[in-house]
Amino acid sequence: MLASTTDHLVVPVYGTEMPLLDSTKQCFRKTKQKEVYVVQTKMRPVPLEHYLYTGNSNKTSNELFCILDQKGNFLLSGYRAALNAKKERASKVDESYGPKGVRQGNPQADKSVWLSLLSMLQKKDQLPVVAFTLSKKKCDQNAEKVSSVELVTSTERSHIISFFNKSLRQLKGSDRQLPQVLWLEELLKNGIGVHHSGILPILKEIVEMLFSRGLLKILFATETFAMGVNMPARTVVFDSTRKFDGNNFRDLHSSEYIQMAGRAGRRGLDNTGMVILLCKGDVPETSDLNKMMLGTPTKLTSQFRLTYYMILNLLRVKQLTVQDMMKRSFSEYYLQKDAPENEKKLEELRIKCKQLKDIDCPVCSIDLKAYYLAWTECYQLQKQIKNILFSSMQCQKLLVPGRLLLVTNANHKRSLSVILQIGGLGNLSSFKGLSSKNPLEKLYTVLISCEKNYEEMKMSDISTTKVSQEEEVKHPNEMFLQNDLFIPKGQCGQIVEEIIAADICEIVNKVIKVDLEKILENHKKRLIPRFRSDPPSQSTVIAGQQLFNLAKDFNDKVCPVMHPIHDLCLNEIKFVEKHKKFERILPSLHCFNCLDCPNIIKHFSLMQSNMQVKEDVAMLEFRLSDENLNLMQEYNQRIEVLKTLNYIDKEMNLQHKGRVAFEISTHEVMITELLINNVLTDLHPSEIVAVLSCFVFEQKKSSPPTLTDNLQKVVNTVKQIAKTVAVCQKKQGLNVTVEEFIEELHFGLVEVVYEWARGMSFKDIMNLTDVSEGNIVRCIQRLDETCRDVRKAAHVIGVQALCDKMEEGMSLIRRDVVFAASLYTS
Repeated sequence: MLASTTDHLVVPVYGTEMPLLDSTKQCFRKTKQKEVYVVQTKMRPVPLEHYLYTGNSNKTSNELFCILDQKGNFLLSGYRAALNAKKERASKVDESYGPKGVRQGNPQADKSVWLSLLSMLQKKDQLPVVAFTLSKKKCDQNAEKVSSVELVTSTERSHIISFFNKSLRQLKGSDRQLPQVLWLEELLKNGIGVHHSGILPILKEIVEMLFSRGLLKILFATETFAMGVNMPARTVVFDSTRKFDGNNFRDLHSSEYIQMAGRAGRRGLDNTGMVILLCKGDVPETSDLNKMMLGTPTKLTSQFRLTYYMILNLLRVKQLTVQDMMKRSFSEYYLQKDAPENEKKLEELRIKCKQLKDIDCPVCSIDLKAYYLAWTECYQLQKQIKNILFSSMQCQKLLVPGRLLLVTNANHKRSLSVILQIGGLGNLSSFKGLSSKNPLEKLYTVLISCEKNYEEMKMSDISTTKVSQEEEVKHPNEMFLQNDLFIPKGQCGQIVEEIIAADICEIVNKVIKVDLEKILENHKKRLIPRFRSDPPSQSTVIAGQQLFNLAKDFNDKVCPVMHPIHDLCLNEIKFVEKHKKFERILPSLHCFNCLDCPNIIKHFSLMQSNMQVKEDVAMLEFRLSDENLNLMQEYNQRIEVLKTLNYIDKEMNLQHKGRVAFEISTHEVMITELLINNVLTDLHPSEIVAVLSCFVFEQKKSSPPTLTDNLQKVVNTVKQIAKTVAVCQKKQGLNVTVEEFIEELHFGLVEVVYEWARGMSFKDIMNLTDVSEGNIVRCIQRLDETCRDVRKAAHVIGVQALCDKMEEGMSLIRRDVVFAASLYTS
């Protein structure tokens, strides 16, 4: 996709799988006010073949089974062959006592699996290979297991050593002897590489450059290697298809798998790319493989987030509001895309609203509107009560074949009926397009007691079925009245009909025995034109007579009606409140003066249509307003936090604290509170940068640091300020608990940064923590940016001493391997 962002700049957006392409295109077009062109192809230049590998030794190294061919066909024959290969090797102990579910294999046997796989790939000339391992620790372990294998020639080894030594010249002597440097050097000599966030940046660049030159034959990498780095290989191997997403373990999403698998196949070098899934334990289920390999891409979601920095920035500039920014985000696209059409509708409705005429009636003018509002409230409450009732497990357990019901709809008024089956009549159903998720639209097939002439009329013309009950209501109050039970006045009849749950006005505490199958079978037969004039079967007539007799003697002893609270035990507070409110308001519907009007039905209908127009206007006005934005509630809450903490005044103008926070791009409120409260001013520069590291270090778990008394005192102060800010946020309604807000600050590298700023070597600070080298470097590099922000904020406050300390602190951390120049630019 090509998105033109300025008159002379075009930004290409690439994606192996981009869902909602049309929506994304329209969003770019609307936001940037530029034309967007989509150029796509569903054909890969190098097609992929996907395999399962079950080998674990030299004898079984050829156990490679194709399960997805170049055309995207899933091959069950290959899958079954992989299953059989596994079963043949399964021991009796595994079969008798093995764990249930998919087993992930024995970690101690991993080495033999990798060695047999490499042997097979070498024989098939399928190197180089990227081995995606979804854990940094596992990456290192897998590399160690194959470290003894020599995958390169002497000439290639010579090139690797030469390039490695040349690249490390910019490091000082002690940094060249770091354990990670020496460890990786030995792996690289054999053509083995490792790439993940725990590796030092300069070493990652060395690995990338060697791999791109074809000098590395196997690269153990996490999924980040597949993001944005154009380095294809002949083969891609998945060590596992399960990953930890920060909360729990899950299978790879289709988009994640496709992104990583897409690294297989080098354009112009390979005819096909090979993707291999290692089956160290059990073979994955076909459903899981299908979902992962052929599933739909993950839906695009907006990453737009409201921050205090953004709000303060836009309040300061005034040229663009926060609401405008929210409207331009992808998260609001679906609400905003219909805005022009809604504006046109709103204009038409406003014209229509002006043309509405008041009801000219002295009786109805007194309280018809009040009656309408009360009636509407009753109607909505009744609907909500039924929704909760029919979605409850208690109700669903009662609604079984044989259960007696009272039915009220367009054709029946409190008619006694019996459930024949749950669901409709299948292909013969007269109900189409009902929502399976709406409990009020659940279908039931029932036998209903009726007049004989109604039965004959329905059987002669099936198309007379009506669904809507509102169209048939003669008086507004009629739908709420508890009328007497319907009893046929003439000859009694019975009819099999489909009803929806909303048609059930009462559930009777009685189940009767009827011949369900024969009744349904006879009804389906009579629906055939040539049998339509046949009389009902004996089973149907007997059941109908049974309903008639029960209706004549209907009372609370013979057929007690079930109360939703007392009998069904629906005791949830919300339901009980709604039910009591309904029972309280219902009697008031009979006390309005307008009910004495002889034209109440006509006038009520007119009021209903007038009010509907006004409600439609109000609804569209809300949809087009800022209050309808998804993030508007959070925005208002954050504004209240800023007002409470004196960052802005009541007129939304920036105060002194707001101008300070505006200079800080991360944890702006927390850092501003530290500055305003002079927490950092009296500290040594090395202590300041150490404390600030808690705002940029992202690893949640690490070994606890050993801090000086002064540093520990400052850390406690930071936590106390964080608690104050968190309490304020919680009070204003933000969905972040005090504990969660404090846990966002990670103090695991405070000691490391403190000692680094005091001049300790990188090799020695690695003894202070279990955090990997790459994460430490990334933290200190980000810390440099934060220090720059704090320096600017200190200048706004007017504390020159703190400005000087921040400058000194930055100079203390900018050294050696942490700030080594990139190989791509040097």
